[in-house]
Amino acid sequence: MEFVRGTDQVAFTRLVVAESRRLPWVAEQFYRLGKAPLVETFTACLRDMSQNGVLSCPSPELAAHQFVGLLQEFVIWPHVMSIGPDARSLPSDELVMEEAVAMFLSRYSPDRR
Repeated sequence: MEFVRGTDQVAFTRLVVAESRRLPWVAEQFYRLGKAPLVETFTACLRDMSQNGVLSCPSPELAAHQFVGLLQEFVIWPHVMSIGPDARSLPSDELVMEEAVAMFLSRYSPDRR
């Protein structure tokens, strides 16, 4: 969240989307150098937590993508898509993060029923 809010990530993402139509390698590199390392690192953490019984996560890579998606849906995409005044009605970053964690744990907690 600090990275997204502390950089001009929205403008950069818009640029990547616009240019990748003409230059597909731009999107490939954006993913390879940006999101992929984050997802890979988070996947490894989830795998370790599952092996240690902290989580019950049969597909750590899928779970990592799911969690990132829960955050990006509110933090990045409404702003990239320029939803205008509706952006003011979005939940706070803190609430988005808390709810993403709660939803994630309700699925991957080792003691869920």
